[in-house]
Amino acid sequence: MTSYLYSITQVGGPAEKRGREYVGIHTCYARCGWKPNNPHHPRDCRYFGGGIRIRRAVKKYGASAFGKKVLCIGTREYVSDLEAKLVTEEYIERR
Repeated sequence: MTSYLYSITQVGGPAEKRGREYVGIHTCYARCGWKPNNPHHPRDCRYFGGGIRIRRAVKKYGASAFGKKVLCIGTREYVSDLEAKLVTEEYIERR
């Protein structure tokens, strides 16, 4: 299976909300288009964050108010390690 680290940034909606960033990991399974004999690139994955904050924000402002960027592709362990290095206390406080 393919896992990836992603960043979703709010680009629309009220000015004070723009620039908010959501970082997470997703592993592609059959439900999002991944098949063992049909390579699937994470850019094509329909997954758009599963956390409560991002789901509420997408519901409120619409998916077009957000941009998704794939930061890294690899094993679940590899992208989990990178997420831990990226999402530090300092990173969280700047939000």
